[in-house]
Amino acid sequence: MTQPTSPSPVKRERTPWKLMTLALVLMAVDFVLGPYIQFPVFFVVPVMLAAWHYNVAWAVLIALAMAGVRFLYHWYWNFPLEVMPATLNTVMRALVLILVAWATARTALLVRRLRKRVEELEAQLPVCKGCGVIRGEDGAWVEVGSLPAKASLHCPTCEEKQYGLYHQSG
Repeated sequence: MTQPTSPSPVKRERTPWKLMTLALVLMAVDFVLGPYIQFPVFFVVPVMLAAWHYNVAWAVLIALAMAGVRFLYHWYWNFPLEVMPATLNTVMRALVLILVAWATARTALLVRRLRKRVEELEAQLPVCKGCGVIRGEDGAWVEVGSLPAKASLHCPTCEEKQYGLYHQSG
């Protein structure tokens, strides 16, 4: 019996050029808006996309670049901010973006693992994608609602351990 083949994964670029372009556009918009109007939430978007679709290293690189460029903007604008607070602000922004990158990459990994597990389980239990009926061991297609249901929430071994002589199977 041959195993069903899954479609080949989408081939991804090695370098996230589109995400880097998005980051550059957002940094340009940030520059045009000046020092008093900030949209740091937009800095999160390319970082999260890089972490989800590529890896955490690209996301960290984009996070550090965006935080560093924002730091340089302050000096270009002659924004009245001392070096220490500006540096601290940049470090905090970079750390938050790195934390977002790590959390997003971790979530993406868990989602990929869960998808793979669901595919494995679906391969073991043949389910019609159209109507949801399943094929039983005898080869007949049966609706899930018409399968016999047991009232027990324990497997027979656990029932024996839990109830011992007091449980009578009928």
